[in-house]
Amino acid sequence: MIKTSFLPLLILLFLGSKVTAQYSNYNHKAPVEGIENQWHQLILPNELYAHIKPDYADIRIIGITEKNDTIEAPYLLELNKNITTLSKIEFNQINTVKNDKGNYFTFEIPTQKTINQIFLNFKSKNYDRKITLEGSNNQNEWFTILADYRIVSIQNEFTNYQFCTLKFPSTNFTYYRLFVPIEQNMELLSASLMEEVVVKGKSVEFNFVESLTENKKEKTTQLDINLTQISPVSSITVPVSDTIDYYRNIEISYISDSVKTEKGWKYNYEIVFIGTLSSLENNQFNFKSTIAKQFKLSITNNDNTPLTIGNVRVEGYTHTLTARFTEPANYFLLYGNASAQHPSYDLNYFKENIPTTLSLLTLGETTVVQKDNKPTSALFENQAFLWGIMGIVILILGWFSLKMLHGMKQE
Repeated sequence: MIKTSFLPLLILLFLGSKVTAQYSNYNHKAPVEGIENQWHQLILPNELYAHIKPDYADIRIIGITEKNDTIEAPYLLELNKNITTLSKIEFNQINTVKNDKGNYFTFEIPTQKTINQIFLNFKSKNYDRKITLEGSNNQNEWFTILADYRIVSIQNEFTNYQFCTLKFPSTNFTYYRLFVPIEQNMELLSASLMEEVVVKGKSVEFNFVESLTENKKEKTTQLDINLTQISPVSSITVPVSDTIDYYRNIEISYISDSVKTEKGWKYNYEIVFIGTLSSLENNQFNFKSTIAKQFKLSITNNDNTPLTIGNVRVEGYTHTLTARFTEPANYFLLYGNASAQHPSYDLNYFKENIPTTLSLLTLGETTVVQKDNKPTSALFENQAFLWGIMGIVILILGWFSLKMLHGMKQE
């Protein structure tokens, strides 16, 4: 009797303490404003990224009801990146001819299809040509799509580089004719006609301070980028002012952590991109969204003159929370908890049921959660808690003892 009455009391006290403390480790909170419907979206502000974990696990939306109960609103976190769809179009290669001007390749698309890319795979692995691409619906009247479009392939013991994809505005012709000016035969092993459709995401451009260093000994150019604040970066564009042809290896890394030593700070870098800086391409380098403040670009010049770097552009996609609110409450966005794990919501399994058009929420002023610097004891190590439990136990035992004595006297 005593045991069965005392055990539920202990359980209730323990759970109550745990529920009250489950959000106490979050360092920042901001009121969520504008809730009118069940579903809403919230774009994460840029100042948030300096205080969250790199895996975004420590973001919560909590509400305080009129009864002072704490509830949690489930959400989906989405990166607003470009969505690219590449569709291959069926075609027939109906002509491959050569004259003293060069090689001609004609492709036929039997059905009405739009294309904006053609990938070419030549047998030769080393070439540098300027091609012409034309379109026609009857093979009598031809319209120029590309003129003097450069394709390059370099393959040797040091380099393996190809730029052989033709990109042009969307067109809809029955026939496409490719002209490659060269005296020798250019054998085309295969080709792919494609349509690329890009649904633009939402990106922002970040401000930064840059520092350029030429290392003559290592034959490299190093560009250090220091953002004004920690941000989610996913793209860096490196324009080159020189009008010469160039082909340089480029590596992009960021400072992942740092250690203070007797000789000063030592920085640890993690690589996010390795590729080619080329006069044939737009030199926009895309990589996985990375939360950081400082980036380093290293360009290998070999024995070439260093390039003149133009106005670098640093960009990143925004992140959106799609949240569901089922109860009236005062809601807050909490973040900044190094020990937090990813939340697990049923919402992740029913994405198709989320409305497509949602209104945006805003955040009020962010505040730092004030905490007691004195470490709190664990539940059963806290002396006050133990004395309280002992007092309750004594009262319960005393009450039952008196009741038993009273019963014995009546007998």
